[in-house]
Amino acid sequence: MDFWRFADQDSLGGIIALIPSLARSPAWLVAIAGCLLLAFLVWRTIRALQARLTRAGTAVRDGEARNRAVVDAMLDAHLVVDRRGIVSSFNPAAEEVFGWPAAEIIGQPVSLLINDGGLAARQDWNQRSDWMAAQPRTRRRWVHPRAGRRRDGTLFPLEISISDFSVDGRQLFSCTIRDLSARWDQEARLRRLAAAIECAGDAIAIMGADQRMQYVNAQYERQTGYLRDEVLGQKPGHGGDADEVYAGIRDAVGQGCAWTGRVRSHRRDGSSYDEELTVTPVLDAGGALSAYVAVLRDVTRRIEADLERHRLAEALRHCADSIEIIDAQGRIVYLNAACEASTGQRLDEVRGSRPEALRDFGADAASYEDMLNTVFRGGRAWSGTLKVITADGELREEDTTVSPMRDDRDRITGYIVVKRDAAERRRLEAQARQRDKLHTIGEIAGGIATGIGDPLRAIGERLQRLERAFGGLDALLADLTALAGDSRPVPPATLAGCLQRADADFLRREIRGMLAQSGEGLERVAGIVEAMREIAGTSHGDEKTAADLNRTIRSTVTVATAEWEPVAELHADLDPRLPPVRCVVADISLMLLDLLVTCAGAIAAGNAGGLRGKGIITVGTRHLGDWAEIRIGHTGHGLSPEARRALFDRRVGPENPVLAMAHEVVVQKHGGSITLDTGGAAHHGVVAEFIIRLPLEAGAGSSRTAA
Repeated sequence: MDFWRFADQDSLGGIIALIPSLARSPAWLVAIAGCLLLAFLVWRTIRALQARLTRAGTAVRDGEARNRAVVDAMLDAHLVVDRRGIVSSFNPAAEEVFGWPAAEIIGQPVSLLINDGGLAARQDWNQRSDWMAAQPRTRRRWVHPRAGRRRDGTLFPLEISISDFSVDGRQLFSCTIRDLSARWDQEARLRRLAAAIECAGDAIAIMGADQRMQYVNAQYERQTGYLRDEVLGQKPGHGGDADEVYAGIRDAVGQGCAWTGRVRSHRRDGSSYDEELTVTPVLDAGGALSAYVAVLRDVTRRIEADLERHRLAEALRHCADSIEIIDAQGRIVYLNAACEASTGQRLDEVRGSRPEALRDFGADAASYEDMLNTVFRGGRAWSGTLKVITADGELREEDTTVSPMRDDRDRITGYIVVKRDAAERRRLEAQARQRDKLHTIGEIAGGIATGIGDPLRAIGERLQRLERAFGGLDALLADLTALAGDSRPVPPATLAGCLQRADADFLRREIRGMLAQSGEGLERVAGIVEAMREIAGTSHGDEKTAADLNRTIRSTVTVATAEWEPVAELHADLDPRLPPVRCVVADISLMLLDLLVTCAGAIAAGNAGGLRGKGIITVGTRHLGDWAEIRIGHTGHGLSPEARRALFDRRVGPENPVLAMAHEVVVQKHGGSITLDTGGAAHHGVVAEFIIRLPLEAGAGSSRTAA
């Protein structure tokens, strides 16, 4: 309070005017002097208090400004809450974190910012004060994954630190809140990266600037055979390559450049393998080398696969068959050399084109459409013969196989087409059939030689005996000639003596018998020769002619006599009403001959297994509507289950050569069927019986099914 502000000029003059009158009294002078001194002291004290209060107010205001500046400059959100949970302070960082402006959130409950369940039901700030007082300051910090609530309602992880303080007797809480979203996202990315590195298919090693191992992943252990504890802190050793390779790696990374190449490494067990290595230097913020990252990939199998693919590619390129590869969209992507030669077009000219660019399939549109439906629309393999017109206008038949290529998910990725000139195939098949015929004839040549040689040998012996008989006859004729030259009559006793000496009755019987037996032998030889002539080829090539099937069977049985006669009796039951069958007689004869030899072999095998005596082979024919049926059975061992199943599979021929010929002749060439009946001893104790059905007319098998 300023004392002098009440003293104006008039009042001061009045007071001074009173002084002389009062000065006459000493007491008044003392009193006045004391008052003046007291007033002066009071004034000085008030002035000092005013200065001190001014300085204190300025310091308080400066402190508040500094504190506010510090709080506002904090990177973490900061707010002050009273015991009722009402926000009284909200810094800019809090505005950024929560999305609320300070003007709107101050005076509002803190539950708008903090998720109710995020602080373990401690939202009663009165109870919090007592609870916090009992907690050490190191425990006044919490982290919760979904405790923060932004203005838009989204929850986020936060770290909150709470401390209490008092102002004018009011207890307040200082809350420092840190948004952990970015840090947790970064930590999650680091964890994912660490998991990816740990689970990577390539081996990964991290080395320090001193080239000592600091980290290796699981693939490194699997690839090298070394455990982590064995390599951490160690320097990587050299593999099978020269030191120059590793010197080049050190030079490259020493200059801050990555190095990539292939090296030869050794596993812990001493085995070597090829490795694709990439070494990358890691620089710190100052550009100094701080670490190396090495990525190692075992490429041994890839190199082997590349080599295998190269071999396969060479095999495809040099294959005699024409090979095309078509992608899933039906475009040409590969032609081998044979295909280029047969079509007269190079791969570069037709790559990406449709297969029709190579050939004209109009000459066989039905087969081509069937192939398209089977392969491209049905996703199945197709085999058949296509008639095509080449670029030169030549009509050609090609045996074609089209197969879809699939990936590991069974999705079609392309098609491979293999083609071969059908004329060449027919020529080879004809040669093969001829070889089969010669082989079959060669197998029974010994039996045929026996069948012809034995009668001829017997005839020779009989002729020798006949020659001796004619010696006696010559003597008789000489005696009779001498008697005829005598003019005298010949007594009957003399004639009787001549006949008795020559044993005329014996000569008559012997000569007649030897001539009859020789005639039978010659007939047998003639029958075998005639049967051989029929088997050798009464048909020309694949020409089908109307044939007497019973006669063909008789001829075949005759030729094979030497094979079956030693081990079996043959019972024939041939249908005399069987009409002619249109077939290739030579092929049917060879097929029947093979089956008879097979039956004889089965019986011989049974005898070797402990059976005694001759077995039985049955041969019969029967007329069944449009079909002629042939049955050939035996009492020996039956076919194996594999061979029996093969007879019923029309897609592939049996592996047994005999059955393969039967399948080809009956099923493929004549459109018939061949089955095996093993139902037991239907008659004569037969254990296995081939049932062959042939269409009476050529082509009937393609439109009817053998019942």
